[in-house]
Amino acid sequence: MQTPEDLLATFKHLCEKWRAITLMDFQNRAIAEESGIVYEALSEWSPRGVQERLIIIGCIVGSALKRITQAMDFRENEPRPDWGVFTLADAALVARKEGIAVFSLWDDSGERTSMIPVAATPDSISILESLFQLK
Repeated sequence: MQTPEDLLATFKHLCEKWRAITLMDFQNRAIAEESGIVYEALSEWSPRGVQERLIIIGCIVGSALKRITQAMDFRENEPRPDWGVFTLADAALVARKEGIAVFSLWDDSGERTSMIPVAATPDSISILESLFQLK
C-alpha cells in the first residue's frame, strides 16, 4: 500500500513530467501509435491492493477517434487552448476543477481530428477506463 508520502512524491514527479508535455506533443505520440490512442494516469494502490486511477489523460486520433466519438458525445472545454503551449499538467488542473475536461483539434471543414479527454472523478475515470479498455 502506498503511503500518503509515496503518493505525494509520485504526484510531484508526474506533475514535473506533465509540465514538459504539450497537448501537441501528446497528440504526436498518439499519431505514432498504431491504435491511435495513448494515455497517462496518476494511480494509487488501495488498501485492498487494487490500483485506482486518480486522473487519466488520453489522446485519441484517426479511426479510433471516429469510433469513440460516434459512441459518445464529448463536449469540449472553452476557451480552446493553444496545443503548442498548453501542457498535460494544465489539462489535469482543469479536470481537477471540473471533473472532466475535453480538448480537441478541428480541421478546416469542422471535423474533429484529435481529442484529449481528461478524467478526474470516479465516474469520468470509469468512462475513460472503458473507452481505453483499461479494465
